[in-house]
Amino acid sequence: MPEGSDSLFGGGTYWNGNLFVQQVGDYLNEYALNNGMAQTPPTSSSFQIGWPNAPPVVSANGITNAIVWLVEDSASGPAVLYAFNAVHVSDQLYSSAQAPNQRDQVGPFVKFVVPTVANGKVYVGSAGEVDVYGLLP
Repeated sequence: MPEGSDSLFGGGTYWNGNLFVQQVGDYLNEYALNNGMAQTPPTSSSFQIGWPNAPPVVSANGITNAIVWLVEDSASGPAVLYAFNAVHVSDQLYSSAQAPNQRDQVGPFVKFVVPTVANGKVYVGSAGEVDVYGLLP
């Protein structure tokens, strides 16, 4: 964990024996739980995620096909929605900033926004709009 990264404003999320936590300016960390105790070292995302941090959210089909969703502020532009493999968070599956034509761009960031997953779609609230993500037709 980087020095000075001891702020956890949004909490964490649990799925299938794992706790997912992202502190301010830290990596997304996945802690395996054993008898209620977090095991160290955690599995971490491949890059640090900035301020402010909202809690991650997990979507899954029971104990399979799990994805950790997280929204990051971008001081120089729109927010960014990330998707990570919940089995191993070092595997980034998606970023709304990856499309060259900005098709997937999230609107202006709102602090501590939590992605909502329902009916096979991911909803992200932003300043003045709600962005909806799902499979393209």
